[in-house]
Parts: sequence; C-alpha cells; structure tokens
Amino acid sequence: MAETMTELPTLLGKRLDTSWQEQENMALEARNLGAN
Repeated sequence: MAETMTELPTLLGKRLDTSWQEQENMALEARNLGAN
C-alpha cells in the first residue's frame, strides 16, 4: 500500500498537467475562432 500511495501524487500530477494543457489549447483555439 505504501508504494502505491507514494505513486499516486505523481500520477495525479501528470493527469492534472495534461488536463491543464488541454484547457489552455481549447482557450487558444476559442480565441483564434473569435478573432476570425
């Protein structure tokens, strides 16, 4: 259990990083569409 508990934060961190990047990409695309 201890090993999986220490690995959880890194896995969650990676998921959060990817989700944030996706949100930023969506925002940029929305801005581009709005500008056009």
